[in-house]
Amino acid sequence: MVKRRNICDKCDSPYEFTGAGLRCQCTKRNKYNAKRTLYDGVTYDSMIEAAYAESLDMELRDGKIRGWIRQAKFRLGPDFATRVDFLVFGVDRLCHVVEVKGSKKTEGKRLKDVRRLWVKYAWLPMKIAMYDYRMKSWSTEWLTGKDGDRQCLTYQPGSTSA
Repeated sequence: MVKRRNICDKCDSPYEFTGAGLRCQCTKRNKYNAKRTLYDGVTYDSMIEAAYAESLDMELRDGKIRGWIRQAKFRLGPDFATRVDFLVFGVDRLCHVVEVKGSKKTEGKRLKDVRRLWVKYAWLPMKIAMYDYRMKSWSTEWLTGKDGDRQCLTYQPGSTSA
């Protein structure tokens, strides 16, 4: 058998030359050093996102929320769509979306566009939750949609669609 050069044995992707040497896709680091994390059988994009999912599960067990969905897709305007980290259904039939960030520096151009368009087009409030590693606490910022709070009347606990 001939050994293939420049192709990773783990993921069959070609190696790329970076400033740190040759890397394939399975060893490529995230821009913000986020590590994919497995929680409850689901892989999340970062440890912070998985920790937030765990806190949502605790709120669900305590009866503070009716349910949540991850990676919900929203269309903001005619030519812009985004996926938010979580869509949360409250016990008061109000729902909101949550975007989780590890720090202020992870807020890139994409989130700035989402912020601007969310206020203009979306009808749900958005909670941007940032984790402060120094203080070991969450800070939150709320963006109100164009109609303020809106009820989520179609969600039934246990279903996967809103």
